[in-house]
Amino acid sequence: MSKRTLTAPRVHVACATTFGTTGEIAADIANVLRQRGNTVTTGPIGDGIDSADIDALIIGAPIHYDTWTSPARNFVKDNEAFLRTIPVAYFFTCGTLFEPTGKALAAAQKYANTLERLSDHIAPVSIGQFAGVLDYSRMNFATRIALKIPFTLMGVAEGDYRNWDAIRSWTLSLHRHFRRAGGERVPSAGFETVRLRRTPQPADSRSAPRNS
Repeated sequence: MSKRTLTAPRVHVACATTFGTTGEIAADIANVLRQRGNTVTTGPIGDGIDSADIDALIIGAPIHYDTWTSPARNFVKDNEAFLRTIPVAYFFTCGTLFEPTGKALAAAQKYANTLERLSDHIAPVSIGQFAGVLDYSRMNFATRIALKIPFTLMGVAEGDYRNWDAIRSWTLSLHRHFRRAGGERVPSAGFETVRLRRTPQPADSRSAPRNS
């Protein structure tokens, strides 16, 4: 397929979020892209989207217990036949980055390396690594205790640890990449326009840590 020049690439931002933190980041990413002239849609990862309606995709989800949440992982695996044909970027939020020490940054990079190998057929153009929010009031009792003890011992207080400048800088780098890509799709044998497969959401995510 020949490359077509796009003045407004159509970007979809899909995210999984437990208490809203990752969703707020996704909304900010969408706003920054719109301000740069992109046509942007957003929605939960579980929502169906038509492959014909997007030129690039950003997928975001939190890290829970050292793993990108299952809706995001399953969505990538279920739809890799299409995702391999367009630019795709991932991002995650994690409590590991509340205190960005050398050890924490190495752990976050390990998460990113795992995501990069999520599919043999998809090479994400970038993987954003962001801190989330620590808010014990939104957790159930068991999760609050499980996280409050180690974070207290580490001297990490409740608060919003998101670096909005870093998030927006990352988003602008994606904007430049999507514009350079010009809407080109990699040929895929037998590929037709499809409705991307829905990924069921967990019935109850209240026990998930508040870095999402």
